[in-house]
Amino acid sequence: MARNKKMQSENRADSEYVVSAEDRQIDLVVFDMTGTTVQDRGEVVQAFMAALDAHGVEATEDELYACRGLSKRDAIDLLLRKEHPGDVSGIRGQGNRIYKTFCKQLKRQFIEEGVTPISNAKLVFEWLHRRGIKTATTTGFNHEITHLILKHLGWHKGLLDASVCADDVSQGRPAPYMIFRAMERTGVTDVDRVIKIGDTSADIEAGRNAGVFLSMGVLSGAHTEARLKMADPDYLIGSVADLPELLQKEAYIPETS
Repeated sequence: MARNKKMQSENRADSEYVVSAEDRQIDLVVFDMTGTTVQDRGEVVQAFMAALDAHGVEATEDELYACRGLSKRDAIDLLLRKEHPGDVSGIRGQGNRIYKTFCKQLKRQFIEEGVTPISNAKLVFEWLHRRGIKTATTTGFNHEITHLILKHLGWHKGLLDASVCADDVSQGRPAPYMIFRAMERTGVTDVDRVIKIGDTSADIEAGRNAGVFLSMGVLSGAHTEARLKMADPDYLIGSVADLPELLQKEAYIPETS
């Protein structure tokens, strides 16, 4: 569990910086999906590679790794721009075709193989709700795949206060817009009362760009600890199951609550 410099950013010594629940009330925690609250079993990369291959586009493992956390549509455009620089109209048309193939392939994989939550993710949502804290998910998937995942897990009826996908915003991560849309849908107006948590550097950067109180990384998904640290997270934890302990240990939520 790593602590970073944001906690030392106040104009006082770190030993004197104690955040009480009254001073720092958390209203919303925004979670990524695959790799953060849903197990990453390689389906996304497999579907991505199959879609690219079907349309004659080559990509290295390093290139795919760098795209993790981005909107899937944005990731495709990024790869195509490297292969066909300057061909804007061609990239858009080919990108649309690849994206449709990707979504079809991923949907089939999820239907055939199912999805599995990260251990205790549901309990964390419920723990936050009992303390009056709202929960939301953000994802680079489209509406159809997002709904498929949430319905399979039984999370589509009341467990989450909001779910935001790439279709809901003009630009995906690392832009902050999905976080803002989650705030809008949950009625939260102050970014300094929001926590963002995810398994990729793009998740952490999105939290930074949104100006949230804490932008955190988890080690249960796509990016390594070294890669996540490059994005300057406020904390790194093993999984979302460790979140309640952290929030109480650091006095963001009283241990007796």
